Amino acid sequence: MVLPGITRDEPVLVVLRPQRRSEVQGCFDALINTQSNANLSIDQFVAQGETVVVIGRYAATVKPTGKPINTLLSLHSRYRTGRLVGTW
Repeated sequence: MVLPGITRDEPVLVVLRPQRRSEVQGCFDALINTQSNANLSIDQFVAQGETVVVIGRYAATVKPTGKPINTLLSLHSRYRTGRLVGTW
């Protein structure tokens, strides 16, 4: 997923929702190809039953524009018998 032409000053919401292992790789490839100086910090893990939510912050520089990103992020996933069964 490459996001060409993002030059607006207002925030842009990007939802990455990989469902298969190959899609996960594609999401990371898109981030690597369009951003530099990436930094992910995890502030909190919240788990209840099969659901895990990771809360943190993501910062990077957008390569085409040189503009910084610094945003909150959350990753939501569901596990069953130790295996990932869904994300949203």
